[in-house]
Amino acid sequence: MNRHRQTVEAIFQGSNEIACVKEHPGLNEYDFVALIESLGKEHHDLKLLAKKGMKDFYRALRQVLLLWMEDRIEGPIPETWSAFQQRVADAKNHIQGLKGQRILAVSSGGAIAAIAQQTLGAPKAAVIALNMQINNCSFCRYFFNADSFHLSTFNSIPYFDRADRSNLITYG
Repeated sequence: MNRHRQTVEAIFQGSNEIACVKEHPGLNEYDFVALIESLGKEHHDLKLLAKKGMKDFYRALRQVLLLWMEDRIEGPIPETWSAFQQRVADAKNHIQGLKGQRILAVSSGGAIAAIAQQTLGAPKAAVIALNMQINNCSFCRYFFNADSFHLSTFNSIPYFDRADRSNLITYG
């Protein structure tokens, strides 16, 4: 959550806005390094693939996330898939209960993808596809009240949506 805190500080550093900043553990990223390291001998090839290069890392990560969802990672892991889903749902419910005109929540790809998946009622495997598409510095917009939570935009990067800035788009 250090990166989240730094992002919030940078956002408000040049702003005249006054923000009430609170951290919620449900918005923390899952520990993908620990998930990969927890793979046993049966999935040794995925560990090796994850160490090759970025493209191979993401190919391996997709498979590791699926194993995690299916409770098929052999070694000790920091949290189960269901615990991750629950803490993200707790964060979403907390945000939904806040009073205010605008609420900024800063997080990472896994939690962002899980909130979108839960909001849309999509299958759990959709988290993987959503997570792999998230750009750094992108934002999602939701409209909500006490009774409903709706996705308006996902993975938006209008400030980079120009030919001369496309090289600035990064993932992970």
